[in-house]
Order: sequence, then structure tokens, then C-alpha cells
Amino acid sequence: DRGYFAIGEFSYDADLNGSIITRENLSDLKISFFDPNNFLVGHFDYDFPLPPEEEFLFTFDSSNQTLIQSGNFDQAGGLDLGINFTRETGLDFITFFDERNTPPSLEINLDLVTVPNSDDELVELDQNGPVQVFPSETPVDFFWTGNGGYRAYGTLFYPDALDGQLITRDQLTFTDLSVVNPSGTLISEFFYLPPFGPDDEFRLTYNSATGEILQSGNFDEPDGFDLGIEFSEETGLDFITFTRTDDNGVETTTIDLDQITIPGDDVNGFTMLDQGGELVTVPENLEVDSNFALDDLLDADFYLENNLDVATAIANGTVPDPLTHYTQSGQFEGRDPNAQFDASFYVEANLDIAGLLLTGGQGIGDHYVSTGHLELRPINPTFNPLVYLSNNSDVLNAVRSGNIASAGEHYFKFGIAEGRSSSLNGVDII
Repeated sequence: DRGYFAIGEFSYDADLNGSIITRENLSDLKISFFDPNNFLVGHFDYDFPLPPEEEFLFTFDSSNQTLIQSGNFDQAGGLDLGINFTRETGLDFITFFDERNTPPSLEINLDLVTVPNSDDELVELDQNGPVQVFPSETPVDFFWTGNGGYRAYGTLFYPDALDGQLITRDQLTFTDLSVVNPSGTLISEFFYLPPFGPDDEFRLTYNSATGEILQSGNFDEPDGFDLGIEFSEETGLDFITFTRTDDNGVETTTIDLDQITIPGDDVNGFTMLDQGGELVTVPENLEVDSNFALDDLLDADFYLENNLDVATAIANGTVPDPLTHYTQSGQFEGRDPNAQFDASFYVEANLDIAGLLLTGGQGIGDHYVSTGHLELRPINPTFNPLVYLSNNSDVLNAVRSGNIASAGEHYFKFGIAEGRSSSLNGVDII
């Protein structure tokens, strides 16, 4: 009710899907708590299996993807995370059946325990609001360049559990699309969220087994796609597959980008902006091999110029070199490794890992070179990995072929030195 919030994740053996998951079944659980100003106030990273005395209660119904939170913290169906109330001080996150209310009510409380095992000495920070669970998702980035230089890029998401299957629009959890003109100006953005009605003109089918978006059929067929505006109702951009039949009866399917000026008029109500090309995909694969390392991220000259204490320590012989300092200390202190990587921004823009980074669980730089660049996490307000790949078709092809792991890896290893642009207008803002 007061603006505190929590972000976390948990995992368990996939063979247990469809069953009730309790503490005995969990392999990992992390949760971070933030105040209304987005400042981290607590982080917990549980090491399973837990000792019997650990005051931990967590019950997840994997059949309907729901966290059970219907009982008191010490009863079946309750929730108890955070500190061990009887022995520790700090944050306690529990379900609490409050008999002081009329009628008695079950609440979720975030409390600051100042004296162990004392109900009278705890401070209630916030309460109410259910804990919601969202199944882990697989993101797939996609890109298109037409014969005339228009470009499109976006990302589709589907539940991990559906991997290997044919993913239709009703199984997609979110899809976005951005369209750019030949001069590099963003001209339209679209966002698609289920559920979709039978009359919605959104069609997109992804074969997760082959990594391909179906695009061989007309926009209204199962193997075609229809993105952009609702053609029958709106004006604006329509991005579709379209099948034409020539005088000899030969069918040809192309990707068309049309400007619709009269809704529903497919004769005089549109102008074709561009045509051709292929909608290619780049699944965000965290298992890909990468030799991206901290020395690729660190600009030693920048680091010394902006950290005079480090320069002094190196001159005095107490620190051997900039890389050693950044590896052992600097990344944990939130120091920027180069002019493009904003460490504070990286933490603030990625609250799901802020607890890990701010409590020293992993260095900021280490996180980015190990997984962050593969997850396309933002590093500053202007660098967009999708834009970088869209701007640089050779890099896109290198990522798709596995010659380099990500846009971020290429950017720091080669792109900055080559003057490559990471923004739509071709100018990076540092």
C-alpha cells in the first residue's frame, strides 16, 4: 500500500511440473526488497536444502502457476520469507492473519524486526498486495530490412515450457515491433499483449524448434504474419506477408510495409513504402559460448582518468594495474569501466539483479560479460542492442552464425573503435 515492492525468482526440477512445490523441492530462490524510491532495503539468497530450523515457508502450485498465500505464516498455505524472526533482526516478509480487524483478515506484511522474537518491537513497513508469479519466458529478437532501406526490429516472448513447439499468437506473452525509415528515424512502434479477440488482425507464428518465424504464406494464412495497425479499422503502418498471383498463375509471397491511408481499402487506400527482405530471428541464448571478459570491457585510460585514487595506488605500487583494481574492487564499488558503461544505470535499470550486485554477490562488470550482454540488458540510456544489430547487418549476421555472442560483445570489442553507431540517428550520446 505504501510503495515498497519485491522482485525475485525461484527454480525447481522441471520433472515436478504439475505438482505442489515446497521448500524441499526448490533448488534456488532469491528475493530483493525495495523502498518507494527504488532503493534496495534487503536481499535474500537461499542456499538449498535449508536446515530444519530455517523459518522459511513457500508453497507454489505449478499446475496453475500460483503462489499459495492463503494461510498464516506458520500454517500450511502461508508465506514466510526474510530473516529468522525468533533469532535475527531485519526484514520479515509474511502472510499474517490479523484478528485485530473486523472481520479478521489475511494480509501480506513487510516488517522490520528490530528485536528478535518481539512482536511489540517490529516496524510495519508495508502490507497488502498479492505476490504474483510469472513463468519464465524465452525472448526471441527479430529483424527485417526491405529492398528500399526501411527496417523493423522487435522481440517476441513465449513461456519456456513451450520450447520446441510451434508458437502461435495465443501462446505469445508479449510482442513489440519498431519500424525505422531509411534515414534512421523511428516512425512507429507497436506492442501486443494477449488475450487476442477473434477479430484482432495480429498474426505471428514462431517455430521454436527451427528458430524461424513463418512467412511463406499470405497475411491471413497460418504460415504468414500480420503486424502493425488493424487494416480494416485504422490508418498507419501495416507490416505483412502478401501473396500475389501473376498472369501465369504463379504465386509469389513477399514482405510488404504499407502506409494505410483509408482503412479497409486495399485498392486506393494504401501506399507501399517498401517490400522484400526476410524476417530473421536471433534467440537470446544464455548457453552460447563467449570469450567476452573484463579486459574487453575496461578502458584503462578512462578508468585512471576518472579514478585518481586508483592512479595514485598504482603509482605507489599498492595496486599493480587498472584491470586488477576493477576486477577485485572497482566493479563492486560501482565504478564505470569505460565511457559507455554506466554502472549506476545498469543497476537501476535491472532491479531484478540489483540485490545480487549491490550486496557483492557478483561484480557489475562480471555480470555483464557473463550473462548481461546475452540478456540484452541496457548499459546506458542510449545503447539499444536491437538497434545496434539493425544498424549493422554484418554484426547481425555474425551473431546469427555464432561468430560472436551478442551486440554488446561486438560493441565493446570492436564497435566503439570502429565508430559503429548504437542509436537510431547514428549519433551515440555519452
